[in-house]
Amino acid sequence: DFKMGFTTLVNKTGELEGIISNADVRRGIIRKLDAGSATAQPGINDMVNFTPVVIHENATVREMLRLIKSKSFPVTYLPVVNSTQKLTGVITFLNLIKGEA
Repeated sequence: DFKMGFTTLVNKTGELEGIISNADVRRGIIRKLDAGSATAQPGINDMVNFTPVVIHENATVREMLRLIKSKSFPVTYLPVVNSTQKLTGVITFLNLIKGEA
């Protein structure tokens, strides 16, 4: 609905299961093509990041920045979870740039 370039996957109790970004969809398609299957469509397991980087909802901005800097890849979407791993929000790179996070 929000056209942010990603979607989160949660289970019936609201716990975060994974995240799919536009880049994940492209990678899933490319993997199928590289495997020699020009007509096969990628399945959900080809596209979902089941272990996304997350931040706890009580983390400080300093902790969040430290987490992002510790990664060897760009963090574009950062799911926010509570102590039971329920998704409570998402911080996007755009939010960080605008200072709206």
